[in-house]
Amino acid sequence: MLSIQYSFRLGSSQSNPAYNTVFSPKFKASFSSKPNQIPTLGIRMAPELEKIDFKRNTVSQLSVPATPPWLLRRPVIDLTLHSSDKSVTTPEVFKARFYELCDRFKNFYHIYTDGSKIGRRVSATRCHKCGVSSIRLLDATSIFNAELHAILLSLDVVRKSKEKHFPLLSDSYSSLTALGGSHVDHGTIYKYLKTYSTVSNCGKTVILCWIPGHVGSRKRES
Repeated sequence: MLSIQYSFRLGSSQSNPAYNTVFSPKFKASFSSKPNQIPTLGIRMAPELEKIDFKRNTVSQLSVPATPPWLLRRPVIDLTLHSSDKSVTTPEVFKARFYELCDRFKNFYHIYTDGSKIGRRVSATRCHKCGVSSIRLLDATSIFNAELHAILLSLDVVRKSKEKHFPLLSDSYSSLTALGGSHVDHGTIYKYLKTYSTVSNCGKTVILCWIPGHVGSRKRES
């Protein structure tokens, strides 16, 4: 298991000196003819990675950010609605609280986001009064990453819009807490924070808000 985890992490850094050694191992014939010798890590891992259908082209590449993360603005996140337990809170109560949230931001330009997966097809979607836009993501993309991409996609609307105030509404609690967390080594999180810092420095207000999904309160479900 540790070897597979190491291979995953190594796959995100093609500049690592061990990259070609693991993913393009040499001397396969030599070790095949000497079964008592322990093969190199790359030779041992090749069949294991093949079993789980690991593809290097689906791994995001690490890069050194031009702007240090500690210089980026931290997002404003409203998790008010998440204080209610969805398992014991009726849809009607959530609707009422959702409308209260909308009333608080009645003068804001609302943007809804969603990440979805149907079969092997994964997409990220943003929805606002001027229309709906979706992008297709790699099949191996997780729902968590799809939700992050959708939130990042909404910042493009913020950047281009003449409006000044925006609530970005998402039902992905994990994505919102990740954006507000201290780990910014995730590529999409860093891109969001960098873009968010840019639009904030231009005088725009962006507030990330959690709203419950599948209770009839989301505009994109109507």
